[in-house]
Amino acid sequence: MSSLTQLIQQVGAGDASARDELFSAAYGELRKLARSRLRDGGRNTYLETTALVHESYLRFLNSGQLRIEDRRAFFAYASKVMCSVIVDAVRERQAQQARVRSCNPTSPCRRSRCQGVVVSPRTG
Repeated sequence: MSSLTQLIQQVGAGDASARDELFSAAYGELRKLARSRLRDGGRNTYLETTALVHESYLRFLNSGQLRIEDRRAFFAYASKVMCSVIVDAVRERQAQQARVRSCNPTSPCRRSRCQGVVVSPRTG
């Protein structure tokens, strides 16, 4: 049994310290997975590999207990979470672009939906 599988089982048993060890031990493979996900469908985001891995880890922490039996299932779950992060980032970017397009960048915008939108010389 691999050390990752042992850590996964310890996390499943409720060992909080094993959770951090698991992500530390799997970090290199998670980065490879993140690069693959960004190459496959994340071109419309400003996410970088490291940011995707870290955001996925934070979502894992917020979701509660990890109920995964083995290494394959762990990476399948991580892939699904990464895809969710990418989709959310794309939606956020598209919403921001829509807000920018609805404002006239040459004059001050006073519409409430434009508050906080920074208009750069090149958008899109």
